[in-house]
Amino acid sequence: MEAVFVVLFVIFILFLAVAIRLIIVSSQKPVPPEELSTYGSFIDVDGIKTHLWDEGTSEIGKENQRPALILIHSFTANNYIWRFNVKELGKKFRVFAIDLPGFGLTEKPKEYGYTLDDFARFVISFMDKMKIEEATLVGNSMGGGVSVQTAANHPERVNGLILIGSMGYHKTEFTLYKILAKLYFGELLTLFLGRHIVKFVLKWKVYYNNDFITNDFLDHFVNTYRTKNSRRSPIWVFRGFNMDPTLKVETIKKVNVPTLIIWGDKDKMLPPAHAKHFHRNIKGSKLIFFPKTGHFPQDERSDEVNSLISDFVNKSVFKDKS
Repeated sequence: MEAVFVVLFVIFILFLAVAIRLIIVSSQKPVPPEELSTYGSFIDVDGIKTHLWDEGTSEIGKENQRPALILIHSFTANNYIWRFNVKELGKKFRVFAIDLPGFGLTEKPKEYGYTLDDFARFVISFMDKMKIEEATLVGNSMGGGVSVQTAANHPERVNGLILIGSMGYHKTEFTLYKILAKLYFGELLTLFLGRHIVKFVLKWKVYYNNDFITNDFLDHFVNTYRTKNSRRSPIWVFRGFNMDPTLKVETIKKVNVPTLIIWGDKDKMLPPAHAKHFHRNIKGSKLIFFPKTGHFPQDERSDEVNSLISDFVNKSVFKDKS
């Protein structure tokens, strides 16, 4: 009898916590993205107000001769994960770091599809908007999956791929995520997204060197959850992926452009074994592991990653165009 009482008490406390949090979140009015933006600009892509951070594009008439790089962020993240890359790479290339629909400071419409094909079409629409004929796609985690899908669906528009800790292959814990999503636990969990939860996840799953989790970085991460639909859109995306964030092997094998694969050997989000699968399935790809590095090598190893990207684009992507 005592055990039953304890269980019921715990359930009551959890229910109360959810109810209180729901009241707090519901009482908070969404903040317009423009009020939260401290860098970049906003453009319209397929009717979606899109947050863009671009560098190396100011010399009108000359910039179109420079190779274009499009940087695509990871799940629940935004274009600030490229904080140490955009300006540096912008010294040599046209660089465009976008917030995908449903993420960052870009709009998060409920009616959007949020599938990999939808995101691939969005990347192409963005390129059309910016008059980019072809580009090298640089994707981290989910952004890598979007990059592969775009290259497979629109090979004439993608001249190279750089996959950094990329989504692609199945992981056992995805099954748990699928169960939680089906049971609508996701909606409950996103209620508690805040500074402490984000910091905990970054330490637990993302970074090897936690010194990179600065207050500035947390601010840019957490502020996006003040925008409209920001606590719902991650669930919409996960369900858009059929609750299994993987790519079809035949899609990966369609990639027929120079490809650089970069991975941290201490990546706890997506295991280094996945890097080897990509390397095996993408012909001619190059694989680089960074020691003592987590899921964001572009952050923890920014100088080396910037150098690798520059050399790869100049020597592999554009070797026949110089």
